Amino acid sequence: MVDFERETMIGELPKLAELITFGNFHEQFTAMQTLRRFVSKVGIDHGPFQEVVDFGIIPLIVRQLNSANHLLQFQSTWALSNIAAEGPNETFEIIKNGSLPILVRLMRSDDDDVKEQAVWALGNIAGHEHAAEHRDMVIAEGALPRLLELINDSKTNIDTLRVAARTLANFCNGKSSPPNWDEISTAMPSLASLIEHYDTEVLVSACWGISDIYGGSQRRLEAVVESGVCPRLVKLLGHYNVNVVYPALQAIRHFTGVNDEQAQVVINCDGLPALRRLLNCTNVDIRSQTCWTIANLTAGNHSQIQAVMDEDKFPILMRNLEEDQMVVKKEANCAISNACASGNSNQVNFLAKNGCIKHICDMIEHDPENISTMLLGLKNILMIGEEAKNTTGGVNEMIDFFKYAGGLEKIYDLQLNDSIKIRDLATDILHYFR
Repeated sequence: MVDFERETMIGELPKLAELITFGNFHEQFTAMQTLRRFVSKVGIDHGPFQEVVDFGIIPLIVRQLNSANHLLQFQSTWALSNIAAEGPNETFEIIKNGSLPILVRLMRSDDDDVKEQAVWALGNIAGHEHAAEHRDMVIAEGALPRLLELINDSKTNIDTLRVAARTLANFCNGKSSPPNWDEISTAMPSLASLIEHYDTEVLVSACWGISDIYGGSQRRLEAVVESGVCPRLVKLLGHYNVNVVYPALQAIRHFTGVNDEQAQVVINCDGLPALRRLLNCTNVDIRSQTCWTIANLTAGNHSQIQAVMDEDKFPILMRNLEEDQMVVKKEANCAISNACASGNSNQVNFLAKNGCIKHICDMIEHDPENISTMLLGLKNILMIGEEAKNTTGGVNEMIDFFKYAGGLEKIYDLQLNDSIKIRDLATDILHYFR
């Protein structure tokens, strides 16, 4: 089916290009405003972005960024913002035509609207996850110090601050290719300040910035934790808006996933009561991420497992395993399995007597990614039961729990698994039944 509105827009592009280039101010402004509206249309299948590139209009827009008239500058930066939001290919064309130094200069414009739109355009240029080189080019052009100036200036209006916080979050993002740490680390004080803000949009962006800035590096994450943001992030886990809670929870999950020292910081900041409340959240993604965070803690040392136990989380986790959606069940299962694999005898006995063996066995066929963790937990349970038997001269009561759970047949089947590690673990477990 032909999209007549889109075809009409495409048909007008040559005339708009002519007016932007040769028209008087009024004609230039009207043509740029029309073009900006074309590339912000949401009611059509696809805007004429490629045609804007093909007709050579992007250099014309970039040229008008240098206009002496703020109204024309504003429409031009807005048009580039919309085009940059489309994708990396369009963003590359914007960069190629020399826009970056001009947009960075416009971040200090006397006109607040132009300033805000320049920040927005740079955020869109930097915001494509699979084109991290564009983000790096924006930062290399000197955008970050000017952005931090705006954020730290008490005179910056709330609308501009929202855009600046979102742009900073885009500068921090880059899971596969994180930004240069020496440069982006200068943003940590500003991020720490932004998470204290009252505005929800600012909080969302700031929390995402903190969640993403560490880039998977332990050294970076330690620096983030040392910046002192953890207590405030824990407090934000109780925020009324789920869009704030989710990135704050992501950041907390990162803190718990590196080593015991960083995980302990979360515990010391009263993170466990906040996580306990989130286990009952109506949002399934938050329940899943919460279980994942707890799984990081139960993979820690005995005192950390005990802290989770003292907060009475395991009964809720077992209920999640029984009743929740599969994405939550898998993370809850991982939390319980980690505790069984790493816990001491008292902790493992408590879990076994409260039904964890059956829960773990029930998940074997549903959670293949975590089979080795489950088997390590089951093996440790049986080993602790065997130690108790040797001490008391009685029987290994864990074997009875295991048989009651109906897990023996599933362990037999795992002897045929493709993984040598899983086959060996299954054999080790079956050893206790001979």
